[in-house]
Amino acid sequence: MDYIFNLILILFFIVLKTVILPNFFCFHNFYDIMLIAVIYISYDYSNAKSLFFLTFIAILVEAISIAPFGIYLTTYFWVFVFINSFRRILEKKVTVILIFLISIIFENLIFAFVFKVIYPERVVWDFIYAGILKQLLWGVVTSYFMFSFIYVLKERTDKLFFYIRRNVLFKS
Repeated sequence: MDYIFNLILILFFIVLKTVILPNFFCFHNFYDIMLIAVIYISYDYSNAKSLFFLTFIAILVEAISIAPFGIYLTTYFWVFVFINSFRRILEKKVTVILIFLISIIFENLIFAFVFKVIYPERVVWDFIYAGILKQLLWGVVTSYFMFSFIYVLKERTDKLFFYIRRNVLFKS
């Protein structure tokens, strides 16, 4: 049932990223919404299951973006490595939000490096400074609510799947 929940969650975030958020001006410099799914999956599941879903997320995002191929796969993989190295050290509630904010900075640095290599004549640091501050502000404001939403939704869908499994599928 975790696979069904995670697939629905990933599709929800992709629709949110591509259809809903670009239509509002205030969300123009919003952080990569898929980082929330990446951090949730990396933090709460085993390494094998996490890598499967992270690869799936990265390939989907690579397919719908105009960024150089492999940038999201690289970013999500290093966020996964970062989470696995620090999740046992710190407390969960503090760690998730802190790791999320660090992941926003890390993703923007990877993007800046890649675009600096591709376009050496352009200065991307002005974009990074302006964009990263807005993204961090959005991250501070929305991260707690987004992760709380995911955990409540996960709890309720687990109850729903348990009810369906017990009363509908295997009713005696």
